[in-house]
Amino acid sequence: MQNFTKLEISPRYGNTQLQPGENKEMIVTIKNKETKSITVSPIVVVSPYGEYLMDKEWITVSPANIEIPAGASQKFTLKVVIPGRCIYRLYNANIAFTDERCRHHIRTLPKLCAFLQSIDQPVDASNDPDIKSIYK
Repeated sequence: MQNFTKLEISPRYGNTQLQPGENKEMIVTIKNKETKSITVSPIVVVSPYGEYLMDKEWITVSPANIEIPAGASQKFTLKVVIPGRCIYRLYNANIAFTDERCRHHIRTLPKLCAFLQSIDQPVDASNDPDIKSIYK
């Protein structure tokens, strides 16, 4: 059984569309569902996967570090600032309010699954079960 901090986050998901040079503030409320005080230190997490990676500095969260008593709530302000010279693309990030990690089983993909469009020569898949599984 995993131990983790019980937080109620509202809203749980946010989406905004901004042009280069624009900014927006959003309010997120965290409720401590524990029976003791907890310290919350939000962290901007940018996924290392994807074609376009945003810079962590585009998002600030305040307060940066706060103790929330048991049963109490705290509002956080998320400010997103898109640089004026940014290329107009889809960027993603997550905000982690604790440094805890959930452990999940991650299924690995076949070796060449994500790169098939870049192969410009025939591939002999007869001896590689990972490549053969793509075509089954």
